[in-house]
Amino acid sequence: MRRQYYFRPSPRGLLAWDVDRLVALSRHLPRKHIPLTAIRELDEACVRCKATRLLMCQSG
Repeated sequence: MRRQYYFRPSPRGLLAWDVDRLVALSRHLPRKHIPLTAIRELDEACVRCKATRLLMCQSG
């Protein structure tokens, strides 16, 4: 599987996270169940990154 990155515009500019690195760093943290409805990004059909002009869309 190709590496995954998460991008979010902010007042400080584009924020980017390496998802594989976050998973590795959080491996020993306690797990917590949250409802999917609490994850606002799941409701975003498409997000255009202003810095890279990439369009990220949900499939289906």
